[in-house]
Amino acid sequence: FSAAIKTTEDRMTVSVKGASFDTRPLIKSMLTTRQPADASKPGDGSGVDMAVDASFDRVYANRGEVITGVAGKLRVRGGKVAQAEISGSFLSGHPIVMRIEPSATGRELRVTGRDGGAILRAANLYSKVAGGELGFVAANANDKNSSVRQGKLTIRNFEVRNEAALAELDARGKPKKSGPRREGLAFTKLTLPFTSDDRFVKIGESLIKGADLGATAEGVIRKADGAKIGRAHV
Repeated sequence: FSAAIKTTEDRMTVSVKGASFDTRPLIKSMLTTRQPADASKPGDGSGVDMAVDASFDRVYANRGEVITGVAGKLRVRGGKVAQAEISGSFLSGHPIVMRIEPSATGRELRVTGRDGGAILRAANLYSKVAGGELGFVAANANDKNSSVRQGKLTIRNFEVRNEAALAELDARGKPKKSGPRREGLAFTKLTLPFTSDDRFVKIGESLIKGADLGATAEGVIRKADGAKIGRAHV
């Protein structure tokens, strides 16, 4: 890759181009709960206003997902991404767009794409969704942990494949006594509202609907170890 940097007294302009970029460490750092011990100390560059223009032929994400033709423009203030627009396409040809915009209380993150399963795998969140049109929005508070005050994940027209918990259910949502396992189930819509802080992700009343099966769920995920506490009704 190549990089060009221009600086003034209060701004740095960075242009980065490359054949490939491995985003897996970056994705992991975005999902971690740990924060720098002293991120605002002099000399760390957090006070510099940065404008970043990046383009990569191929970007590698989690679980083998690859995004091609990635182009992005970012504005970094105080060591945080204040504004961004990044776009590309998965190997399937389906596009993905991520936007970050400033808001009155912090920042708003939006992710849209026509291959929801690939997006979830790329983020290393869940591997068994196939296809689906995904919309994700999160209103991040302006605090050191970038906690989410209001978030929502929506996926339409997708399948869940090779999920053991679903494979053993019949059309009424009851455990099967006999018969073949289902390899996949089609769903028309998933809605999942959530909030988060430095310790927990709190999932509100979530709904998944399909022709054969529907369910509701809510609960709490502890970030430190991924432990889940909640309830579900099929």
